[in-house]
Parts: sequence; C-alpha cells; structure tokens
Amino acid sequence: MQVDFLKMINIHVAMKNYLTDLLAGIDVAPLEHAKIKQDDACYLGKLIFGDEQLLANYPAFEEVRSLHANFHGVSAEVLRLYQAGQHEKATQLLHGRFDVVFRRLKSRTILLSHQYNADLINVNKAYAHPNAVKESHTPHLGVVR
Repeated sequence: MQVDFLKMINIHVAMKNYLTDLLAGIDVAPLEHAKIKQDDACYLGKLIFGDEQLLANYPAFEEVRSLHANFHGVSAEVLRLYQAGQHEKATQLLHGRFDVVFRRLKSRTILLSHQYNADLINVNKAYAHPNAVKESHTPHLGVVR
C-alpha cells in the first residue's frame, strides 16, 4: 500500500484554513468539536490506528502520533471556544498553541515521509533485477589497466 503523505498534510491544512476562516467571520459549514477531537477518523488517524500499522516502525512515528492527537484536541478546543462565544480566547489559541502544534505536525509528517520513502527505495533496490546489478559492476571491455 502506498501512503499519501501530501494527503495527510493537506487534510490538516484544510482544518487550519477552516478554523482561520471561522474566526475571521467567513461563513463556513458548521462542524462539531467532538468530531474534530477524534484523531482516528482522518486519513492519518486511520493509518495510525489501523490494523496494518504501516508507519509504526519508523523513528518519527511516535512523535507524529502524539502531535496528531494534540492537533485534533487543540482544533476541537478552538472550535469549542468559538462556539461558546469566547472568540478572543479561540483566536489566541489558534495563533498560539495550535499554530505551534500544526507546524510541528507538518514538519514531523514530512520527516516520516522521508523515512518511509527511503525504506521503499531500499526495498525496491533489494528486489531489483539481478542482471541490473551485475551490469553496473561489470568493467568495460577494452579498458586497459
């Protein structure tokens, strides 16, 4: 199974944009903060908690898992505060802790993607056609030493 890291990032960028638009007074579809808090429902969450555990063995995984849970919790809290009429607190949280968690989640997801893709490259090299490897190590005929 190929993992789509760009999709992971874009889903969380969309949440940031949603909250930013909401706090800016732009008309957006209503969401429930309890649903946003669920960190197992989005694409990344399904990979984290899924049976296949495709990412669990990579060094960046635990940090991504923790940041992802934090991201969903802080996102839900921004929305809850806004819906409770505490717009100033929601704005402070969005531009403070949320922004820090969002940037770290994004950078660590990119790191995880590098680890995952490097592993795929190594696996593909291991399964490369044996003749391809032999040809690359075969000296050129006619070369005088």
